[in-house]
Amino acid sequence: VSDGAWIRSRQPSAPIESSRLSRLLAEARWIAGAALAAALLVVLLTYSREDPGFTHSVASAPIHNLGGRLGAWVADVVLLVFGLSAYLVALGLAVTVARAFRRLHRAAAGADPLADDLPAWAHGLGFGLLLAGATGLEALRLYNLKAALPGLPGGVVGNAIAPLVQSGVGFTGASVIFLVAIAIGLSLFLDFSWLSVAERVGTFIEGFSRRAEQRREE
Repeated sequence: VSDGAWIRSRQPSAPIESSRLSRLLAEARWIAGAALAAALLVVLLTYSREDPGFTHSVASAPIHNLGGRLGAWVADVVLLVFGLSAYLVALGLAVTVARAFRRLHRAAAGADPLADDLPAWAHGLGFGLLLAGATGLEALRLYNLKAALPGLPGGVVGNAIAPLVQSGVGFTGASVIFLVAIAIGLSLFLDFSWLSVAERVGTFIEGFSRRAEQRREE
């Protein structure tokens, strides 16, 4: 009887330990993701054409990139593919990590981790639209931008998308399509409503005008 009681008392601890281990592993994974997002932003910000990279080679010299030779190569490739919109990749990774941390805290508190969140496919679709719209608009409108890039503004992606859209709907039409893609992408990826934003802005302006009118009357 005592052995059976000991077994029964040991059984509930196994699922608890397993759940705790999975939560700790998930937290470690997302901490690594946050570090990766920060590292990507740093290597992009410290990119220099004087460092060796995928698109060019230079003589041996001090590496300017804070990520060293590897960071210089990574920044060179990402900027080549996406242009200045490469910073959106770092932003998207950071937002994904923050969203995952929020879900972990919800699950730890016993709440539904997916409450009030769009599904993962909607976030992925939104980020794809955002990146496509940003790279396309950059290639279409900012082609004369003087920036330290290994390629053209908009990168490989933008310069592949922009001519196709422009050939179908023209320069102005393509600009509108890219702006719409950015707006829809932001809404889906960041999970907010533009109507709610407009209402809040309108409420703020209305309240500000009322307070200004009240002060003037006083």
